[in-house]
Amino acid sequence: MKKKTKLIGAIFALCTSLCMLVVGVLAASQVSLNVSSSVSFEASGVYVKAKGEVQKGNDTTEPTRASEPSGSDYYYIGYSYDAQDEEQESDTLASDYNDTPVGTSSYTPMTTWTIGEVEFSETENIIRYSLTFTNYSEKDIQATITTNKDTFMQDPDVQGKVEIEETSTSIIIGGYDGTAQTGTYTISMKLTDFSSSFASKSLTIDVNFLTNTVNYDYFNIQDNVITGLSDEYKNLETKPEVLIIPGKSKEGNVPLSIGAGDEIRKISTFNGLSSSIVIIKEGLTSIGSWAFRNCSNLTSITIPEGVTSIEDSTFDGCSSLTSITIPEGVTSIGSSAFHNCSSLKSVTVPSSVTSMGAYAFDLCSSLKYIHLQGNLNSSYSLSGTWVKTNDANEPSSWTPTVKSMQTAGYYHQQSAWESAT
Repeated sequence: MKKKTKLIGAIFALCTSLCMLVVGVLAASQVSLNVSSSVSFEASGVYVKAKGEVQKGNDTTEPTRASEPSGSDYYYIGYSYDAQDEEQESDTLASDYNDTPVGTSSYTPMTTWTIGEVEFSETENIIRYSLTFTNYSEKDIQATITTNKDTFMQDPDVQGKVEIEETSTSIIIGGYDGTAQTGTYTISMKLTDFSSSFASKSLTIDVNFLTNTVNYDYFNIQDNVITGLSDEYKNLETKPEVLIIPGKSKEGNVPLSIGAGDEIRKISTFNGLSSSIVIIKEGLTSIGSWAFRNCSNLTSITIPEGVTSIEDSTFDGCSSLTSITIPEGVTSIGSSAFHNCSSLKSVTVPSSVTSMGAYAFDLCSSLKYIHLQGNLNSSYSLSGTWVKTNDANEPSSWTPTVKSMQTAGYYHQQSAWESAT
């Protein structure tokens, strides 16, 4: 049914915190894990349904929903609004329920999901947490997920024994127009070593939902090129934590591009940026060189599909940048593109990238590894001590070293790993 309550054009935050306490006790062929989870929502103007599932599998079998032992709950359904008819665990078809918001729906806290005990075994050595979000808001929603997996993987007890993989940590969920749109996030833990025990560990997941709304008054736009931030943005007493950059024009739906900064005067396109999270909407065709250079407050940026290149010095000197999503479709990364991004901990370069300019990741002192998913046409020189492996775990040995990067794999920087311990 058509939802009667309209969302205003402001950005509202919906924060989900999923904390997983992992306790391990090793038996001869089985590790017992207690996972105590809590999910809390603070919603204002956002209608979201969440479904969670604990899944198990192995190297040859895709994880599927796990059987629940007594006292555990491996399945979760929760709402941030009053639904016409909430889905129940026993429902098998969408026709069994109608979870659209009621006409006068209010925003309600989401119930807590308590999982209980989870067990690894040699035949089920992969455990996956799957979270699916359904958006019943009339505006698009951006989901940004952060975890402490880097800290988790640095623990001496875990290193070399557990591998973690996760899907995209930035998800755009389309607005409700009679058909509900969904987005899914998964994070998997794979136990690879059953030879020793490990003590209690903690894995945390934070999901932030924002209505994906653009304020065009925050930007200077000329001939479909974003040339910088407007005085309206710069004069705000309190800047928004999340800045959403338009991908298309306000009128006419024409694709936009981000213009290059002024290299001669050393001024970036987004000079004056105070927002820590930047989300670029789909439709954008290109991002010019020096666009975000020295934007020291920037911690996370999402680049949409459709952008095919990251130009020279685009993010040079973004010293607080810890997370960036490079989409499949980008074919080149320019010289010094991420030079001196000293807080960047890891980066995945999609298989579509075939060229990488000099110094692209130079002076990234915290960069533990670069995951190159494809092959480059020519080698990229590496400064310092690096080794190549097949996974994201800290290497067991720092020999033999590699001086360049060209073929697919994980390239680890020794100094970054050592400074983190």
